[in-house]
Amino acid sequence: MTLKTPRPRRLIFVNRYYRPDQSATSQLLTDLAQSLAARECEVHVVCSRQLYEDPELRLEPFEVLCRVQVHRVATTRFGRGRLIGRAIDYASFYASSAIALMRLVRRADVRRERKRAAAAQQCCSCGTDFMHPPDA
Repeated sequence: MTLKTPRPRRLIFVNRYYRPDQSATSQLLTDLAQSLAARECEVHVVCSRQLYEDPELRLEPFEVLCRVQVHRVATTRFGRGRLIGRAIDYASFYASSAIALMRLVRRADVRRERKRAAAAQQCCSCGTDFMHPPDA
């Protein structure tokens, strides 16, 4: 009989900016993602290929930084000068991120999370203040 080793928890974050960017959300997500990766989680970040302060710079489409797998997507570069340009930039980021997520998310990831959500709902109905582990 072989014992199954549990797969590490797989987490995917989506944020417009990530390390080496210096924006506040980038710094917060970098700290969180690296901390989770150090705890043996499989961590992915989907973000844009540009920096907040230098939108003309293009970062690599994929890299691993401190055990975090960073997937950088292409976006438009209209900039922050006009509201319509900024809106188009955000829309292109969300569209590119959606495509990247379709490639990253596996069917098993969604099923596993549905079981966790069901367990959390049961937990709320029984009045306890902790989440019961789902059945495998």
